[in-house]
Amino acid sequence: MTLLLTSNGIKGEIVDIFLTLLKKPASEYSVAFDITAAYGEEDNPQWFGKFRDQLYHLGITNIEDLDLRSENPGELEQVLSKKDMLFVNGGNTFFLLDSMRKAGLKKALKKFLSEDKLYVGVSAGGIVLTPNIAIAGVEPGDINKVGMEDFTGLSIVDFEFSPHVPDMVSYDSIEKYSKTTSNKVYAVDDYAAVLVQDGKVSVIGDGKYKIYNEKSL
Repeated sequence: MTLLLTSNGIKGEIVDIFLTLLKKPASEYSVAFDITAAYGEEDNPQWFGKFRDQLYHLGITNIEDLDLRSENPGELEQVLSKKDMLFVNGGNTFFLLDSMRKAGLKKALKKFLSEDKLYVGVSAGGIVLTPNIAIAGVEPGDINKVGMEDFTGLSIVDFEFSPHVPDMVSYDSIEKYSKTTSNKVYAVDDYAAVLVQDGKVSVIGDGKYKIYNEKSL
């Protein structure tokens, strides 16, 4: 299982490590490019195109948009079976997780990861993999537009993830939040990322990061 959780995509020193994760030439990679979360913030989002451009720049051009709002549980597994990478864009975390639940993404994702394929999660796309997504609401965080009451994430990893720190969310806010959970919390800026590979968790890139509740695991 290989997961790359970032605040702002593949940039800076993250690029070099990302390229080492590819198991074949970049030009041969097929990507499911999940755009769902962006629609939790606006009706016609275009900003996620910058992440598609990041992949293009690295030679990955076989990219197909995936909108979970239109996927049925029985179809998603088949869609992902044809892809080498699942790239999940950021946006509204509550909206994204709600859409994932309705589309039956967790089951399909577990099969996808069992085949040692690559998952890249940007911001909300990283938060949803954790045991609890409540951290997404830390000010000035995402608005819970879907009225979600159960914040249980996909629990693919056993830690929590806070992107855009301190660019958008302050260290003080995350430290305060960390006292409400027993999980380890990784807080990263826009040039750092959390890499999970073969059960090992590390922070990569040339950005800044802090780890809270480090003794909890």
